[in-house]
Amino acid sequence: MDKGFEKYKECMEYIQSHPEYRLKYEAYFKNVTDEANRLYTAREEGKQEAEQKIVKNCLKHGLTAEQIEEMVGFDPRPYID
Repeated sequence: MDKGFEKYKECMEYIQSHPEYRLKYEAYFKNVTDEANRLYTAREEGKQEAEQKIVKNCLKHGLTAEQIEEMVGFDPRPYID
């Protein structure tokens, strides 16, 4: 077995056998996963904002929804008022 994985396994067994460390680890893990979720959400929101700007700009230049979809590769209809 890989030495790094073996060390990880030992650490996790130690944490599980000591309630005070387990609680700290669980709080740390929750913080890490919450931050990862916040970053993912922010990225998705940024992507949607960028797509909306692209669609609005294309519409301003007279392109149809079909032309926009062909050009950008995603369905622009959710961004059309």
